Amino acid sequence: MGSIARNQQVPAERRTQMLKLLQHEGAKAVADLVDRFGVSPQTVRRDLRLLEERGQVSRSYGTARAVETGSFERAWADRQESFVAEKTAIAKEAAARAGQAQVLFIDEGFLPSLIPQFLQTRDLTIVTTSLDTAQKVALLPGVTAIIAGGRVRSITGGVVDHWALQTIGQMTFDLAFIGTNGISRRGNLSTPDPAVASVKRAALTAAKRAILVADHSKFGHSLFATFGNTSDVEVVITGRQLRPVDAGRVPGAPVVRV
Repeated sequence: MGSIARNQQVPAERRTQMLKLLQHEGAKAVADLVDRFGVSPQTVRRDLRLLEERGQVSRSYGTARAVETGSFERAWADRQESFVAEKTAIAKEAAARAGQAQVLFIDEGFLPSLIPQFLQTRDLTIVTTSLDTAQKVALLPGVTAIIAGGRVRSITGGVVDHWALQTIGQMTFDLAFIGTNGISRRGNLSTPDPAVASVKRAALTAAKRAILVADHSKFGHSLFATFGNTSDVEVVITGRQLRPVDAGRVPGAPVVRV
């Protein structure tokens, strides 16, 4: 973007370009956007506030990132770089709640992929729809790793479609660790891709117990495809970055902040 174009952009056009930048390059600090668009910090904050009010971006600690929609999902690299300490704490707490479960399902996604490293070493069968998680689990002592077949989504390495649904439909899980892209104020769980929603729904149906893991940025958002509700899980585990008042508004299941 040239300097003339940056300085002469009308506000609506600038906000459109700002959103596209966040979608294509991931989270950006306000200072980065100031430099990129050649405007003042106050102007950038005002633009981001308007985009946030429209549900297109989320802001946290001077950083902005694009909110996922039915036509946009964040890149895997961006997921691996955002809220890592929070996601690690959530994964550790989730693993500690496995109890005596012997057959586990671990959902696709970066946060769920962190859970296996914290599981107690014992004989387990772990079923997953994530190529990344399957590779990690296969190296754990005493663990039988099973990956559902199907089409592999390039953006996450997750497995979907009827082969995955058929595999999951033939199983019963003692416990399922489920991730989500959005949690609405009514507790509805959603994701941008209907194929992913179908797999998550099938896993919830096949599980005796389910734990939802989600960082604070997922709350208050509703995406294209709904697959369940917080009432379908025994607990929602998130980070302390979620305000207590917002945690208290989540219906259907207790929210644990770690």
